[in-house]
Amino acid sequence: MSYDAPQKRSKPKSKPAPKPAPKPVPKPASKPAPKPASKPAPGTPAAPDFDNCMTVFDGCACFPGLLSCAKQNCAAEFNAAATECQAAKTQVTGCVLTCSAGAYPSTYADATEYSLWTAVTIQGASAASFQGSEYDFAAAVANITSDDFLTVTTDMVYIASAKDLVAGSSRQLESLVVSLDVQGNVEQRQQHEHRHLADGTTLLAVEFVVLFDTYDDLNGTAAYFGSLMDVTAAADNDLAVALVARGVLFNESQLIIESVRTMVTPIFTSHARNRAAFHVGTFTMLLVTVAWTLDPT
Repeated sequence: MSYDAPQKRSKPKSKPAPKPAPKPVPKPASKPAPKPASKPAPGTPAAPDFDNCMTVFDGCACFPGLLSCAKQNCAAEFNAAATECQAAKTQVTGCVLTCSAGAYPSTYADATEYSLWTAVTIQGASAASFQGSEYDFAAAVANITSDDFLTVTTDMVYIASAKDLVAGSSRQLESLVVSLDVQGNVEQRQQHEHRHLADGTTLLAVEFVVLFDTYDDLNGTAAYFGSLMDVTAAADNDLAVALVARGVLFNESQLIIESVRTMVTPIFTSHARNRAAFHVGTFTMLLVTVAWTLDPT
């Protein structure tokens, strides 16, 4: 089975500054596919297409197709799947889950968009101070994402949102990774970061998106960005170092990577949208659903 991918995007005229030497992190060709807690029963109309999808993609990519098939053929399955999907959306995970009936990623789509959604917080910054830094931010992301086998340019990176999270108040922030068992129950919680912000400290929340041509590139980069969440020394965080080099940060310790999530979207000509454009000085605002992940075993 083959999958259409967006055409390769041209490299911008302005070349990003040389990137800092990254900490070597292996990029796997693929990652274990998250699976929903339940799947269509063998012999039901939804089973073959869903199984085919899950051999390549994860539960987040396949669930809209499952919902669409179940909605057309089996109301009981649709209700169960929709309920499960809504429950899974409350969990913090590694892929973006949409609980609307849709299409499976397949050769029937005109193209398939592979995108990586990464949320970060920047201490001591605000939405106002961030204005004008969007291009440098995108250049830093493109720079550390590129390697000998993958070229990422600034037109493949855009800012989904940038907003003040804390302004003139004191609050505690926690970043959690939640794993689920096959029944969808939370089986472990790992706390990555625990901070207490002093009065008057500002915190900027930025979510940015990187677009890829292949699913392997998406998964490999997701593993790389995910590894940066576990870096203990700020000076070893490739993204933080690159943002300092571009003048977006004044110190590597300002940056915390909160989440890294993958998203696979089939695109059809009738409603295709160009989401790859990056406009300097403009925030592209999109509604993003909370994602989920399940134990693949």
